[in-house]
Amino acid sequence: MPITMDTNSWQASVAPRRRMVTWACVPAGVLIAIITTPSGHTLAQRPVARFTAVRFDVLSVGVDDLNRSLPESVRQVLLSPIPAETEVENLAEATRQAGFEARLLDSDALGNPLPQPVLSVVAPIHKESRIRVDELQNALNRAGVGLTVPQHWDRALIEIDMSAGIAADYGDIYLAQRLPLKLDAPQGFPVAEFFEVLFRIIGLNTSDAAYLRQKFATHPGDFLLVAPHFQLKTREVQLDSSPAVLLTQIVTQNFSPGRIYIVYLHC
Repeated sequence: MPITMDTNSWQASVAPRRRMVTWACVPAGVLIAIITTPSGHTLAQRPVARFTAVRFDVLSVGVDDLNRSLPESVRQVLLSPIPAETEVENLAEATRQAGFEARLLDSDALGNPLPQPVLSVVAPIHKESRIRVDELQNALNRAGVGLTVPQHWDRALIEIDMSAGIAADYGDIYLAQRLPLKLDAPQGFPVAEFFEVLFRIIGLNTSDAAYLRQKFATHPGDFLLVAPHFQLKTREVQLDSSPAVLLTQIVTQNFSPGRIYIVYLHC
């Protein structure tokens, strides 16, 4: 089922030319791919369950709307700060700092050779959100949603880690990649149901919220926000090595397992 999008799951980069782009400029084509990794598993020696994102879902909600609707205590689950980005001299240095080797593009969608990109490393992000049941319940009530938040969710800690990223700016094409997102929650905590509550608060209807909850329960996902005025259609596609989300059209090549890619064309 198609869901349209807004900004922020990774907030890629360029401002003025190469800084984290806020997706306010997502014109001709974007492809987001999480190359398949293991699903959720339990961390050894810790009463915590870890979920690894194996795909992307797009949420049609603006950052301002999300800030207004979600309680501050859980806002960071869907919103991320803009991380620092540092230009580096070469791919070897980018690999050393980011901890993984980037795969770069050889040509554009028409097969034309691309110039050597300007490379940069984007800082990792660690986020912690402690659930407050009363705040979630009040937000649901304000949104007119007839759900009840279980009291035992109170003060549950949700931790999210986004790895360092490598960005390659070719001038007209910008490619950003990082490792899949990791989410830690208390052992036995119903993360999928928690996301469903957040989705209802930010305005998704009952069926769309339930659909995303079921998808997360089966295959944990990362969430990309795209403002409704973009009215972008999304389509799930299958690359050689993984599922991906396609927004309009772009040619893909040289993608690796265990990696998340964001590609967009400059305005």
